[in-house]
Amino acid sequence: MAGKRIDIMDLRQLFRLKKENLSNRKVAEVLNVSRNTVNGYIHLIKAFNLKYDELLKLDESELLGLFPDKSEIQKHRFNQLSEYFSYLEGELKKPGCTLEALWREYFEKLLMGTVTVNSLIILLIGDRKLREVVSLTIS
Repeated sequence: MAGKRIDIMDLRQLFRLKKENLSNRKVAEVLNVSRNTVNGYIHLIKAFNLKYDELLKLDESELLGLFPDKSEIQKHRFNQLSEYFSYLEGELKKPGCTLEALWREYFEKLLMGTVTVNSLIILLIGDRKLREVVSLTIS
């Protein structure tokens, strides 16, 4: 997320202001955050094809699920990856196995759905390099 993370009350205010067609710059000024922070949230909202009315109806836990804290993203990514550690350790002992090959295998699992869609979304939100790889792979 560009800039700093904003709290749930400010997030709801962002939805209200954008619903009223205020510019990202004006929203940033009202919320006292950077324009890049607002741009980051708007980018996510558009990427998920969400409507401001729908977002305003969500409770706090649902909003946190859509816009998780960076530490939660990192914790989730580590937990997800740590499930593969023993497998990776065994595979790396095999002749000819490389980290790149294991990364490709892991990445294919992400794309094939063996890792949940929510996990993929969290990974995409939290990792700019992965976002770039996904866009290159899909296009």
